[in-house]
Amino acid sequence: MYLHLKKIRFVFLPILLYLLSGCVYYTFQGGSLSKLKTVDVKPVVNNTLQYGLESTVESSLKSGFVKDGRLSVTNEKGDIEVTTVVKEFKKDPYDYNSSGDVKNYKISLSLYVKITGKGLEKPIYDGNISDWLTENATGFDLEKAKTDISEKLSDDIIDKIFSYW
Repeated sequence: MYLHLKKIRFVFLPILLYLLSGCVYYTFQGGSLSKLKTVDVKPVVNNTLQYGLESTVESSLKSGFVKDGRLSVTNEKGDIEVTTVVKEFKKDPYDYNSSGDVKNYKISLSLYVKITGKGLEKPIYDGNISDWLTENATGFDLEKAKTDISEKLSDDIIDKIFSYW
C-alpha cells in the first residue's frame, strides 16, 4: 500500500506542477520600458459639455508625472505618449439628509486612454478608465471637484504604466 502511494505521488506531482505552471503569465515584449525616460501628454480631447475639463485633466496628468518623478514630461515626441479623451463627466446626488436635501454629490469621470511606448509592439494600455468620488454639497465647488477626480484618474494612469513595467 505504501509503495502504491509513493508511485502515485511521483506520477501526479509532476503533472500537477506542469498544470500549475500554465497559470503563470509570461510576456516577451519587443523593447524594454526601463529605457523609456520621457512622457509626452498629448492635448486632451473633451467629448463632454463640461467646459474646460480637458485642461483640468491634462494639467492633472502632467502634474502627476512631475510629482511621481520617474518620467520627465516633455512637449515633444516622448518615449511614452499618453493620448486621452474625456468621455463622460457626471455630478449626481449621492445621498440626502433627513430633510430631503442633497448631502453629498457623486462626481464621476470616464476617460479613454491610450499609452504607447517607443519600440514596443503593442500599447502599454488601450482602454477606458473611470472613477468616482463624493463631495459635500455644502459649499460645493465644481472646479475643485473636477480637479480632485482628475488627479485621482491621473494616478490610475501612472499606475497603469508602472504596473506594465
